[in-house]
Amino acid sequence: MDDHWKVSLCPFFLSIETAQYTSRADFFERFSFLLSQLDKHFSPAIVERLGVRYIDRVKDPELKEIEEMVRPEMLGILPSSMRQEIVHQISDCLLRPAEADSSIVARWGKIPENITVDPGAIEVLDVPSWILDLDMFSTAPMPFETSDIIERSHLFARRIYAVFRWAVTDHFLKVYGGDK
Repeated sequence: MDDHWKVSLCPFFLSIETAQYTSRADFFERFSFLLSQLDKHFSPAIVERLGVRYIDRVKDPELKEIEEMVRPEMLGILPSSMRQEIVHQISDCLLRPAEADSSIVARWGKIPENITVDPGAIEVLDVPSWILDLDMFSTAPMPFETSDIIERSHLFARRIYAVFRWAVTDHFLKVYGGDK
């Protein structure tokens, strides 16, 4: 891997993460390689939890445009007359997608400088920011088959992207260089 990627391997845990995400294809190529190496060297029998998580973060100068970047439902009271007084506002939602054995935890909102809502995943910044944290997971045990894990992870990523696209506007994509 390189400086922008972090792999964690513990007796009951494998994760891969990056703050320099370039594409889903690149991410899953790296994840597939790790799974094949895990299978080759340790031969795990089952997967007890599988999850895919994306965290998007908006800070200044883009934070000034947040009302144009996300749906009104994602803003809470930020657009109100109390805007200048709001220091912290986080919403949390548990979604049950069509896959009955999985869930999506969605968390979004404004966090102040020098604070995080998840020290293991969201770094502390010295400026206020707005986050959209989407985590799809399943705790239904499944056999450790690399191709099945990758296929299921791709499905999770597509579902998360559907929620992301519902939450953000085309302006968000334009600001961050994405496609409609």
